[in-house]
Amino acid sequence: MRTHERPADGVGRPGSPATRRRRCAPRWGASAFAALALLTGEARGQILHGVVLYASDDAPVALAAVRLLDGDGVVVAAELTRPDGRFQIFVPTDGAFSVHVEHPAAFATVDGPLALSTLHNTFVTFHVQARPIELEGLEVTAERRSVRLEAVGYYERARDGLGFFVGPERLQARPPVRSSDVFRGVPGVQLLGSGTAGVPSFPLMSFALRGRFWTEGPGGGTPPCFPRVYVDGQVVEIGGSGNVPAQSFDQLVPAQDVAAVEVYRSPAEMPAQFGGLTQCGVILVWTTAHRR
Repeated sequence: MRTHERPADGVGRPGSPATRRRRCAPRWGASAFAALALLTGEARGQILHGVVLYASDDAPVALAAVRLLDGDGVVVAAELTRPDGRFQIFVPTDGAFSVHVEHPAAFATVDGPLALSTLHNTFVTFHVQARPIELEGLEVTAERRSVRLEAVGYYERARDGLGFFVGPERLQARPPVRSSDVFRGVPGVQLLGSGTAGVPSFPLMSFALRGRFWTEGPGGGTPPCFPRVYVDGQVVEIGGSGNVPAQSFDQLVPAQDVAAVEVYRSPAEMPAQFGGLTQCGVILVWTTAHRR
């Protein structure tokens, strides 16, 4: 006697929905596992890892465009580097590829061919050369300074602006024929010639500060107030009221030796180291070479 158990509620009858479900389920599960295994193998084996650095200091290059090119030069994948300069690109298939790295601040770099396989991942390091920073044209004007005048404090006093200064630029633009020509047009200085009251009648060129002259002719008035004169920091004329200079200024310093002149008309303007007790002003003369 054949024993046959009837499936309850028609379960197991040929063509029933339950039977169809049992027969299809094994085939669907096998396909899913096969596809999952294939995807896992591709993701695991075909990843190009790398880092982009500046060649000068190994600093990371962020936001560099990394492109993967096949043998025909076609871009098959692309990625941007992270702030640490690193990137990873999923390679679509095995083969030989070139890698192109580009950044606005660096020269483009191409490397390859690289043989990429599904059996292992690959790590590459790219060093790129930074582009020089191009600046717009700038016109720079620099003042040529004399080392000697800098050393004696001429430029510092000129910045303070308490006196009147005749510098190398003016002397080069209008070279004096005689040393006394330096003072022509200088505020507060008047040149005196021979025959002037209080000045010997032999050839002599001296100077006195305006506002301290006598106002009358010979035989009356106040004697001139001559300024103290320094040449290279040394007193050559003591100056003062009635102290007539012993020699012409043209004899003191040759015209071609004058490098700069400072004129101070009152004690309030005078530098402390050159003022002293004089009340008639101070003139400082600096020469192109130190005079002993």
